[in-house]
Amino acid sequence: MDQSNGVGQTALMFARLFGREQVAERLRQHGASEAKRDARGRTAEDWARTQSAPAPIAAPVSAVGSANTVR
Repeated sequence: MDQSNGVGQTALMFARLFGREQVAERLRQHGASEAKRDARGRTAEDWARTQSAPAPIAAPVSAVGSANTVR
C-alpha cells in the first residue's frame, strides 16, 4: 500500500495534496502510512499543508470558446 514513485511519493501523499480526504482515509484503512517520507523528507501531512484545489475533470462547455478553436 505504500508503494512510491521515483521520488518517494505515495498515493496517500497525492490524495492529501489534492484534498481527497475520503480517498486518503480509504488508503489508511488499507495500510497506507502517514509516516512514510518522500525523497525530500516530506510526509503526507506535509503534502496536505501545501494542498491545492482539486483539478477539474473537464472544462465546462461554457469555458470552451473561439480562442480554443483549431483552425
